[in-house]
Amino acid sequence: MKANVLWFKRDLRINDHLPLKRAIEQGFPIVLLYIFEPELMAADDSDVRHWRFIHESLLQLRKCLPNHTLTIAHSSADEVFKQLMDLFEVQGVYSYQETGNWLSYKRDQRIASFLKSQNTPWVEFQANGVIRGLKNRQSWDKAWHNFMHSPLDEPSIEQLTSQPVHWLIPDETSLPDEIRSPHPHFQPGGILNAQRYAKSFFDLRHRTYSLHISKPEEARKSCSRFSPYLAYGNFNGRFMPKSREVMPERWPILSPAFIGIAISFKSLKPNAAWSFFP
Repeated sequence: MKANVLWFKRDLRINDHLPLKRAIEQGFPIVLLYIFEPELMAADDSDVRHWRFIHESLLQLRKCLPNHTLTIAHSSADEVFKQLMDLFEVQGVYSYQETGNWLSYKRDQRIASFLKSQNTPWVEFQANGVIRGLKNRQSWDKAWHNFMHSPLDEPSIEQLTSQPVHWLIPDETSLPDEIRSPHPHFQPGGILNAQRYAKSFFDLRHRTYSLHISKPEEARKSCSRFSPYLAYGNFNGRFMPKSREVMPERWPILSPAFIGIAISFKSLKPNAAWSFFP
């Protein structure tokens, strides 16, 4: 059976998602895939709170795609793709470029080599301001500006056909309980939570941003709290402003200190992408 693979990495959302958009346009069923990789989970720069946030993000992805199958594997990427090649005629793998660590870099090299040996294209897209292959920074600022202000890439979710995978690879139920259980003292992951934090910031919390940002206790409420949602792609950096010209008039006191890194509320209002959220 022919199928495409959409490999989620640090892009745990469905809105403004170019790899998902391009995979859907090919017309084949899509394996919507995330891999919890033991090698990365055991790395020195890894912590259980990272993987809990990712797990929560994946649960909200499922909630936002109620009629589709999100395949979550707990295994090496090498084994996952080997078995996918045995199960399907994989027409292409689609993902964002990942800015990770040395382990993820070497893993990507192995997967790229394997897919090439299978004559299977791996189509990667720029995920953020990181531009691969530049020899200098002379044109980086212009390229960054063009990328951040380019039109959003909204997938046609109504045209999506997800492909379930039946295999013996462990799924998320094999993860430790401390990853699969929410923690009351940590910020929860997921696109719905990202939307909630953005709304509360722009509705109210921004009012004391400049006053409290340097005060550890007060900053917990007055700062945006957007960082983890950007780090794991619950929303894209391109939601970061389209800024002053689209700020609603009811936020005239939004601190100039934050305008340069603010998320456009207009982008977060229900639209073709957000309308899939319950």
